[in-house]
Amino acid sequence: MLYCDESGQRDYGKGTDKHFVVSGVMVSDEDATHLEDEIRGFKRALWGNPDIEIKSNWIRQPKEREKHYTQPHGLSGSDINGLLELLIKWIAKAPITFFAGVVDKPGMQSKYPEPHYAGAVAYTMLLQRFQKTLSARSSTGNVIFDDPAGKSPGGHDWRTLLRNQHSKLKRFGCPYTKTKFDDVGSINFADSASSAFVQVADLVAYNTFRQFRDHGSAYDSPDAKELSLYPQFEAILGSFDRDTSGTFAGRGIAYWPSRAKNKWAYKPAA
Repeated sequence: MLYCDESGQRDYGKGTDKHFVVSGVMVSDEDATHLEDEIRGFKRALWGNPDIEIKSNWIRQPKEREKHYTQPHGLSGSDINGLLELLIKWIAKAPITFFAGVVDKPGMQSKYPEPHYAGAVAYTMLLQRFQKTLSARSSTGNVIFDDPAGKSPGGHDWRTLLRNQHSKLKRFGCPYTKTKFDDVGSINFADSASSAFVQVADLVAYNTFRQFRDHGSAYDSPDAKELSLYPQFEAILGSFDRDTSGTFAGRGIAYWPSRAKNKWAYKPAA
């Protein structure tokens, strides 16, 4: 199963985010139940309630933190940070794999006269990585996506657009690489409050987005020799898909449009 969420603004235009991210957390059916129970156990032990939702926007923004954590549940900043620290340590050891599709929106506008929706491109790249991993493992898997709210600039429901895109990818393959998604099954939607793994996908999406917001210029620079890392992204980087040399660029993280094709690799601390 691939649990997905997104971060950034889907639309192009002045004043919008430069990058858009769709993330995925891959979990085997055999592990899903007991791993979700472990996450709920953390919440029960540290927050007293396993049903409280972990959501990046609520954690980061003071007013949202007060509204969703402090007022209704009496959680302090140290309570929230304590669970996040525990969850990050758990992620490093859990049998789960992360993927992300990252779109450089100004790059898309420069490269294409009429660029496709950033969300559509990011999801296609994410699904490519999922398909390749499933194929390598001789496995199959479905997609669970955080239920997207709102409508496109054209007035279309985002959920309908995403469902239609998934159907077209399944039927015709990738329009860019001709990849066939034979091992990918259906797409369904879930309220993030009801899925611990969608909540993890939310954390992955936001921290990946922050990595590119803060250090995106270096990621795709032909002159870059080192890549600075956003601390919370660095903490989860070891769970992204990578090759035997540790390279995650083009594996766990698909980036488009790419000029440099830098082979950034994960180098765990000694």
